[in-house]
Amino acid sequence: MPVPLPEAPRGHPLIAAVLLAAATAGACPIDERMARAERLTPEALAPLTDGVPTQRGYRPGGSGLAPYADVHWIDTQRFWYETKRKGAREIVVVDPLSGGRRVLPVAGSGPVRFDPASGVVVPDAAPSSPAAVSPDGRFSAWVTAHDLWVAAKGARKRQITRDGGPWYSFDPGLARSNPVESDASGAAPRVHWIGTGPWFWIERLDQRRVRDIWLADTLAAEGPTVRRQKMPYPGDSELPRPEIWLANAESGGAHRIAADGWDYLGNMDIGMGGIAPSRDGRQLLFMRLNRGYDRIELAAATVADGRVRTLLREPPGASGVRYPEFAELADGFLWKSDRDGWAHYYRYDRSGRLIRQVTQGAFSVDRIVHVDEARGEMLFTAFADTKGSSGRSQLHRVRLDGSDLRRIDQDDATHIVQASPDGAFIVDTVVRPDAMPKMLLRDREGRQLALLEEADRDAFERQGWRPPIPLDLVAADGRERIEGMMWLPPSLDRAARLPVIVQAYPGPSNDVVPTGFVPAHPNAALAELGFAVVTFGQRGGAPTRGKTYQFFAREPGRMRDYPIADNAAALTQLAQRFPFVDLDRVGIWGRSGGGFMATTAMLQRPDLYKVGVAIAGNHDNNIYEQNSTEFNFGRSPDPYPTNAAIAGQLRGKLLLVHGDMDEDVHVAHSLRLVRSLIDAGKRFDLLILPGEGHSDYRPATERYLRQRTWDYFLQHLLGLPACEGADLGAPTGAAHP
Repeated sequence: MPVPLPEAPRGHPLIAAVLLAAATAGACPIDERMARAERLTPEALAPLTDGVPTQRGYRPGGSGLAPYADVHWIDTQRFWYETKRKGAREIVVVDPLSGGRRVLPVAGSGPVRFDPASGVVVPDAAPSSPAAVSPDGRFSAWVTAHDLWVAAKGARKRQITRDGGPWYSFDPGLARSNPVESDASGAAPRVHWIGTGPWFWIERLDQRRVRDIWLADTLAAEGPTVRRQKMPYPGDSELPRPEIWLANAESGGAHRIAADGWDYLGNMDIGMGGIAPSRDGRQLLFMRLNRGYDRIELAAATVADGRVRTLLREPPGASGVRYPEFAELADGFLWKSDRDGWAHYYRYDRSGRLIRQVTQGAFSVDRIVHVDEARGEMLFTAFADTKGSSGRSQLHRVRLDGSDLRRIDQDDATHIVQASPDGAFIVDTVVRPDAMPKMLLRDREGRQLALLEEADRDAFERQGWRPPIPLDLVAADGRERIEGMMWLPPSLDRAARLPVIVQAYPGPSNDVVPTGFVPAHPNAALAELGFAVVTFGQRGGAPTRGKTYQFFAREPGRMRDYPIADNAAALTQLAQRFPFVDLDRVGIWGRSGGGFMATTAMLQRPDLYKVGVAIAGNHDNNIYEQNSTEFNFGRSPDPYPTNAAIAGQLRGKLLLVHGDMDEDVHVAHSLRLVRSLIDAGKRFDLLILPGEGHSDYRPATERYLRQRTWDYFLQHLLGLPACEGADLGAPTGAAHP
């Protein structure tokens, strides 16, 4: 018995118009289904999600999710934030002590702020100059021809560097990992001011000796051309050489902090933390790490003269914290390490001597929220819910002597927290995939003082949103717990047999099982078409559990095979729990690492995975970026055959998709696979997206890809006949929504 189609959506008039045209014109069944599925796309849900915290991307934990609103503290306790309510902008001013809550309407679309002195909303105009301006407006820094310039207000300009170039630049368009050659961005440099004085720090990479990669720009106005990119491969001897510059915008003095034998300063990726000024502003504290992340130090550079000294060293063997963290105390430092098998905080004195382990237990910490040295305690988030979650971050408190560790919130959700400067109050955004997000005001004990914001569930349900079903599963080894999520069609005949589509991603740096609110999740729209749609974690897939779990992926050859074994085991358990799931019709799709995994699954397990859509897949990790590949899999990333090497094993229907300007996973990954499929005499489908990079496609491209994916699964997995004519996604002659 077929799965009944959903009711006509009421919340989107353009989609309703398409459905009406389909009904009157006797449209193709594929187009009818796709028109209904459009109601759960980002475009259709935009009026409801504008102003609501929705998850974009799938990095686990609170640090990877957006709060309901950014909180601006007026003093140590009062705050304001901007939100939207039914499309109207508002600024909300909150006084926790009095319980006062004042709502001010906001006119126009420009940036605004609340002015405490006048008590009204005022414009917050962005500076028209491409300069980075100090908080007090007295100093400026900017980039000209890749070099760094500074000036004090009313004083002459001073040039800090004279050796800049396209691959040795302070321009934010090029001062990043894996840059692509481009004209000057005109943007302000990423300057970090130290207090209210003239000193600041900024990062720069020397990429002049790094391997050249070439992107073919087929859409260039002057005709097809090539653009150079700098990207080291695993095992390359020449890596980007990091620098930190300390500069004085008043005097023009500067100090260059060189790598001096280290491979990373601050963090693996430029701009990803690990650098901060000391409390007194006299030193710049920064981390330095080697290529294997198994030699790590906290160092300090004296602002006045640039001299560098080591503050503390991580003991050998602890290298699993992808984003290391530290915090300065009056008498020492807090330091994150995974040396006992889990990510925890340790306390050091000023001499670099370990005092004690502050947190401990079978959980991994996430980030420091607030430290109150007078109380002798700290607030922090950690992945420590009662189910051992891979991705839900909760708020905790512990004394700095390691005693009285307690969890402050108790619900099974992700918490994105913002503490007041004195730590007395906490603004807590509570999110989960199957419930409405809300914004709470709590005290330091975790008691709820006020419900500040909550999304309108009725509005989302009227549009067709339904909560996905959380899944608790076991990995292929029969021991490790893994999580999952399932989306079902709106009307389900449980006597029917539903084809299954898996969204895949192997990790190990993040997990695609959502931890936040994602009403426009691509799997929700796929379910509208008449599929059971699932996504699973797998052993080693997320960095938020123990070191053994996290490092499973580093075992030789496991990067390819362990996710597929766990995925297949999860599908078997799914069918046992839900008899309507049809494992004779399983599809799989994914983007980036998910495109790699989807293809590998089709090649390795053709008995299970019958239809696949692989988008921007890194099918050959020998030609993928060095830093994340080596961190996760070591210097030899490919101890197994690439997807191209096993292309002859393809039996099902496979659609390969890639942007020809992909700056992260080069289109060569897919084209090498294409060549092998041709040599093996295999039928397959290929979609090249001209001018598109790795993500953030143009709206027209994203919509086209979405509907081609739907069309592919409806034809080859559900068995619907292909539509006639060239138009995609709407009945012939009907307007596209």
